[in-house]
Amino acid sequence: NSDEVRYKSVSKALEGVLRNGNESLIIVTHEGLRLTDPEHLRGYTLIFDEVPEVLELDHFKLKSSEAQRIFEVTNIEDNKLQFKRGLSSKIKSRVSTYKSSIKHKTIGSTLSPVEFKVFNAIINGNIVHTEESNNDKEQFTFHCITEKSIFQHIDHASETHILAANIEGGIFDLFAKKLGYQYK
Repeated sequence: NSDEVRYKSVSKALEGVLRNGNESLIIVTHEGLRLTDPEHLRGYTLIFDEVPEVLELDHFKLKSSEAQRIFEVTNIEDNKLQFKRGLSSKIKSRVSTYKSSIKHKTIGSTLSPVEFKVFNAIINGNIVHTEESNNDKEQFTFHCITEKSIFQHIDHASETHILAANIEGGIFDLFAKKLGYQYK
């Protein structure tokens, strides 16, 4: 995915700047920051313009024949997709190959972008739910709810400021309180 490649190049440049420690002000997107190693943020003050997102929601509609490739290696347990027993290592390897194929065009992957998103979400302990479309029995919808952690970055910074009036009561607030953060 071209966005992922673009963000990875931004995060490499950002990590270089952070390692040098020569810059007193660095401006970067939330996603660019999220892709950097939090260790490099020690001693820095983070200032977010607006509340960082903590969840990514993706919805994919697949024809029954395309969805079958996902169903061949998963089961539905507790109303969400899980890998079938004994297949986790094999699927992790396929996901790793897909990630490598994005960086190196000489490496091929048999995963589709949707399979990658679904499998990667399961690997990372996120929620993937599927349902048969009500009006079309030949189509399935996959819902991926993925945590977009920014809290490890906040933990490594010396202090963090969020410039927003809408923190309380939102999803960020729920995650922050669950993790024991306090703010004014």
